Amino acid sequence: MSGNPKGRPPKSRALSNLLASGARMQVVIPADGERPEMAVPAGDVLVQNLWEGVTTGKITFPDGRVMVLEASDMVAFSKMLMTQIDGPAPAALDVTSGGKPVGIQLVEVIKSSEESS
Repeated sequence: MSGNPKGRPPKSRALSNLLASGARMQVVIPADGERPEMAVPAGDVLVQNLWEGVTTGKITFPDGRVMVLEASDMVAFSKMLMTQIDGPAPAALDVTSGGKPVGIQLVEVIKSSEESS
């Protein structure tokens, strides 16, 4: 039996709540020659940076700085995005014994005359 028979209390996922709250915060993107200053949700900036990193190998931050990614960073970003989009890959379950089929042995239980009474 579990040490917590009632399970997790509702809405107790504190980190998830904090991340969701942070994604709604506004990030100010400074004006440049093409557009005025604007505020956008932090979650939108995060998604844009992830896709930009995967597709171009660089990330442009809201203040204009550019970071070039290593190949390993691009692979990690790609894996994370695909896991979030498609869900994790199904895990294989090996039901064999050293690569051989598992044998099943049936046993018949016969009650003795003493147990029957």
